[in-house]
Amino acid sequence: MNLRKKYGNEFDIIETDFFKEKNDKELMSYEEWFCNKVRKFAASPIKGRISTIIDRLLPIKLVSWYMMKFSHKNVYYKAIEQMESYHADIVFSTHWATNYYARKCHNKPYSIIYCPDCDFCHAFSL
Repeated sequence: MNLRKKYGNEFDIIETDFFKEKNDKELMSYEEWFCNKVRKFAASPIKGRISTIIDRLLPIKLVSWYMMKFSHKNVYYKAIEQMESYHADIVFSTHWATNYYARKCHNKPYSIIYCPDCDFCHAFSL
């Protein structure tokens, strides 16, 4: 479904490549770091299984809070600032990270996410 085609007359729709659109080296590096982690987990079944076990054992709120705020500290604040610049009422995303930043915005836009990974590790409690 093309959201712009279906709802473009009723809503302002912003399509974005969130981590790349500002050409910020830290944001782009963070996205690449994320992608590399996923590739490594996908390439090595044992790493993927260990990660899944850790996801089940540790509270997802704690893990995501640490990963998003402390693993790349500058990115956390830049990403929230960027998300707030959209003045969005609704954020529709295919990755939980952008919805995480939306949740941290002052105006708390509604979050709609399509990401099977989040369902698998019960991350919707973010």
